Amino acid sequence: MEASSSYSSPHLMKQLFSQKLSSADKDSLFRDTNQIGFTRNQSIVFEGVLGGAKQLKDSDYGLCLLVKGNIRQQRLVYKGCSIVTFGYFHPGDIFGIECFLTNTRAATNFVVCSDKAIVKFIPYETLIMRLQDDPLLQVRFYRDLAVSLSLNPCTMVNHEDEEMFVY
Repeated sequence: MEASSSYSSPHLMKQLFSQKLSSADKDSLFRDTNQIGFTRNQSIVFEGVLGGAKQLKDSDYGLCLLVKGNIRQQRLVYKGCSIVTFGYFHPGDIFGIECFLTNTRAATNFVVCSDKAIVKFIPYETLIMRLQDDPLLQVRFYRDLAVSLSLNPCTMVNHEDEEMFVY
């Protein structure tokens, strides 16, 4: 029996898996979101709190798009009081993927390493609605998340291993 969905055509399947998230896709996802400015060494996300200044609420889960500047993803290691850097993000990069996928707070910190940084934040619920409205964008989005995680698997950390983090 043949599927009645228009999403089963070979041409559409080729489109689904050959495209990646473009600048236009990111603009579409993050449209009408506020830009938040940060300065050197300021935490964008610290111990799971966006901006390091407010308590995390359910509506604060989501993704960030780095518009300007550079940031590093790091974790404070309790034993030895050292900082482990996992990677760097540049303009156009999306971060907070692990929080988005697990709907939990970040176990790593994101710190500005340029003079200034500008970030756009999109709440989880808004992002899901925008993805549901555009199936092709949804596939490109999740494909990019999968590729991102496969290239940097150490960003997914175990929240249950509390003694590793300085709280």
